[in-house]
Amino acid sequence: MATELHLTIPPGTVERLEELRILTGAASITDVLNRALLTFEDLAGHVARGASFTMHEPNGRTAEVELLIEPQPPAPPSPRPGRPNLRLV
Repeated sequence: MATELHLTIPPGTVERLEELRILTGAASITDVLNRALLTFEDLAGHVARGASFTMHEPNGRTAEVELLIEPQPPAPPSPRPGRPNLRLV
């Protein structure tokens, strides 16, 4: 079941999302946001494991891609509600 979320976004962001929708052929701005989240999640995982990314342009030029991602160490899992915290001894 989907959760509805209401966002307040800076001026110009809706226009940028619409431009991305057109560029990518996405069905909606919601689709753009969902794809962006999946992409960001995937990239963050790779960066957390030490990966770097290189862009190869059609003219043969290559350049390292700087991503605005600074992953943090994973937090320890929180206990599930209603289940005891078991510890192996």
